[in-house]
Parts: sequence; C-alpha cells; structure tokens
Amino acid sequence: MKKTLTLILFMIYIPFVFAQIDELYSKYSEIYNVLTNDSTTLFYSKKEIPYIVKKIIKERYSVHFWLADPGKSFNSTDVITYPFFPRRQLLFGGRKKNYIFFVYRKGGRSTSTYFVFFDKKTRDLNIYNVSNKISKPDDLIQAILEKKYYPVKV
Repeated sequence: MKKTLTLILFMIYIPFVFAQIDELYSKYSEIYNVLTNDSTTLFYSKKEIPYIVKKIIKERYSVHFWLADPGKSFNSTDVITYPFFPRRQLLFGGRKKNYIFFVYRKGGRSTSTYFVFFDKKTRDLNIYNVSNKISKPDDLIQAILEKKYYPVKV
C-alpha cells in the first residue's frame, strides 16, 4: 500500500517537475543568441537601462530599483553604512534589437549576482540568479552555456 501511494504521488508530481525544468530553460536559446550575437552592444552605465525595465521590476517585486554604476560605491553588506548609497551595483549590460540585458550585484547578508533579460516586444522580463564570480560578459556566456542560471523573485 505504501509503495502504491508513493508511486501515485510520484506520477502526479513528475509533470510539475518537468514543467519547471522546461520553464527554466525555455529562453535558453533566445538568451544565448542575444549574448553571443555580433550586433549586441555592451553598456556600462545605469542610464542605459530603460525606464520601463525599472518600472516593471518595481511593480512586480515591490522594490525600489536603485543601481550604482560599475566601480562606484554601494552598500554591499546588510550593515547600511551609507544610507544614500544604493544596495545594487551594475556590472555590465547589453542590447540587441528588441532585447535588453544586464547583470548586477546586490548587497545584503550575502552578496548575490543577478541577470535581467527583457524582451521589448512582449515586455517579458526575467530575473535569474547567477554565479557571484561573473564580472564580464564572457563569464555570463559561460554560465548560460553551463545552464547555471536560476529564475528568482528579487
């Protein structure tokens, strides 16, 4: 009886597991193509991030999305030493036709690195947790190739 119940639960649960895996990597080829395309241009300024992206992040995650430019000071720990510094720092970003992406580091109890991918046509915005070792576009491409990115709620 116990084995039968376990088998039934497994059969019910397995489609949900595969659905989550499909959702995780459904954008894989789209992301990879944008990152590796010759027409993709990189940027290193928070001013390059469109207002609509910040607005969607604020609405969806109820967070004031305030970034420091690369190399600028930000609150990297959960101890707020400078209240006027942002808690996030842009590392780099890029754009290709209808896509915008950028990588930023978020301070807190432990520093985390995130990758944001935005489709202008559909206004589809996805945020992924990536390795803290990412510091340049090649590192991000490697993480995408190895499928080491995980959808998150910020």
